[in-house]
Amino acid sequence: YDLEKIVETKMLIDKVREAIDSLNDEEREIIDRLYFNDETIRSVAETKKISHPALIKRRNKILDKLRELLKDFK
Repeated sequence: YDLEKIVETKMLIDKVREAIDSLNDEEREIIDRLYFNDETIRSVAETKKISHPALIKRRNKILDKLRELLKDFK
């Protein structure tokens, strides 16, 4: 195995965790539910009492925020 790749991957995972930790509670909950709990956009929208398109908009804003936080990480 390639030790350098393993170290790079671990650093990236740490950086992503750090970026997710810097989100506010609501943003973190949405990301957790959609990407780590494999919930559907529709089911998350229903429990948050917002429309499906509204949740997609919110998710996209959160992903943009994460991209911005991670942009300097190579």
